[in-house]
Formats: sequence, structure tokens, C-alpha cells
Amino acid sequence: MTYANPQNNVSEICSDLIGHVITEGTNNGYYSRSWRWTIESGEISNFQILNVRENSSERYTIDAQMHLAAGPHAHKYEAQVTIYYINTYRGWEIDMVKSRSLKTVRTYYYDDCINSYIDDGGIQGTRVALENNCDSPLEVGGRTYDEYDGWVKFSVTVNPHDDVVVGHFISDYMIDYVERP
Repeated sequence: MTYANPQNNVSEICSDLIGHVITEGTNNGYYSRSWRWTIESGEISNFQILNVRENSSERYTIDAQMHLAAGPHAHKYEAQVTIYYINTYRGWEIDMVKSRSLKTVRTYYYDDCINSYIDDGGIQGTRVALENNCDSPLEVGGRTYDEYDGWVKFSVTVNPHDDVVVGHFISDYMIDYVERP
């Protein structure tokens, strides 16, 4: 038997998510393990309920997907989460939000602003050099390969008309995205 659940309203769920924190939801992500996103008002768009895991008089658990962005021109992420509601004496409240995945939504607008190549770093070994040829800071996400660690993801911000080097003793690399931070 299912119970009428007031939290089945998308706008209420989005409002309830304000103040909750999500991560990439993986150990091998583009960001450090300490990276967090605290959801603020106006940052959620394209919210969808993907699956209802539980819908009882005491618990409501859903898998959901949404886009997150800190502003209209900011880097946009697609986040997948599991949201756990409980029915308390105050009504339905989020008990916990579990991060499942977080991916950059690619626009492909800035891909040609970054020049990348393997650079001989001397005693530091070969590294990936990233040059920003545009007048906006850009976040570059990618993967480097070395014989000890295999493929390792990275994300760095490259300032306008500046360069950054990534990794040590790199034998291969891939650029996965270039977006405004």
C-alpha cells in the first residue's frame, strides 16, 4: 500500500535540499576528497525523480537527478542523489542526502581556449602543460596516466593567459572538459 506523500512535490523537495551538502560520490573523482557543494537557494534546475525506493507512512526515499550551478553563467553539474525523508512530529523532513555521482555538464564553448601538451619537467619527469589562451579563468578536468597509479583524474583552474602543469612522470593524458569555474 502507498501513502499520499506531500514531498512528492518537486518544488518542495528542491526547497528542502537547501543547506544540504553533496560530494562527487566517488573516491576517484576530479576533485579532492574534501571537496563539497552546499546547496543554496536558486542553484537547482532540471530536477527529476528517477525512482521511488520507499513510500510508506514513515519513510519516503527517492533517487533523483538535478543540475546545480552557482549562477546563470557558472559551471553546471549534473548530480544524482538518493534523498531519505522521514515523517516526524513536525512533518516530512530530509533525514539524509547520499551523493551517487556528480558530472560536469559540458558546453564545449571553451575547448579551443586550452592548449595542452606533454612537457619535459626535468627531474619532475614529464607533465601535462595546460595553457589558457583566453581572457577568462577556465577549469580543466582530465586524466593523467603513469605506470604506478594508472589513470588519475584531475581538475585545475587555469587563469587567463596563464599556464599550469599537472602530474609527474606522465606517459599519457586526456582532457575531459573545459568550462568556466
